[in-house]
Amino acid sequence: MAPRSVMLYPETVSSFIPVLDKYRISTLLYRVLYWIGLGGLSTVSDIALAIGFDMSTRRAKDTNRQRIGRACKILEEEHLICEDNTKFWRVKKFYMLRLSDTGIEYCQNTFGWELIKSDWDKLIQWHNGILYPEHSAMVLNFAFHARLRGWKATVLPHDLENSSEPDVMISKGEEKYLALWESP
Repeated sequence: MAPRSVMLYPETVSSFIPVLDKYRISTLLYRVLYWIGLGGLSTVSDIALAIGFDMSTRRAKDTNRQRIGRACKILEEEHLICEDNTKFWRVKKFYMLRLSDTGIEYCQNTFGWELIKSDWDKLIQWHNGILYPEHSAMVLNFAFHARLRGWKATVLPHDLENSSEPDVMISKGEEKYLALWESP
């Protein structure tokens, strides 16, 4: 399965993205910022899937996550994103991404974007995500796997019927489910 051809950036990239244009992968850097700032995504796998990279086999998934991971390292070195990690289940390092204050300012001033909170920002703000990184990693991983299977995943929706704040809502067509994980 070949990656989809997706145009998420202007054709004259270098004049449009100062700071990023000094890197050979400036278009990928732009796309990562786009999906964190305007898509609200917070994991390398979510961003690879959103960009349209092949995630159908283990090898393709690993290769494409590495590509996004390299881009994230550059964005972190430029102080445009914050990359936190935790040990989660069998994964030695599970990375959670969000825009830094510098990144927020950069995206607003350079691109004029009206940014949304990333899933990781929501978990930090409303569920003490910094204090409970394993819980946050579990929520973000669940949301990714739901999206991978064609579901729309919303981290931390407000449930008006029960006046509660579950961790994730997934929906597909008329089906809708809320998920809440309790600590043991």
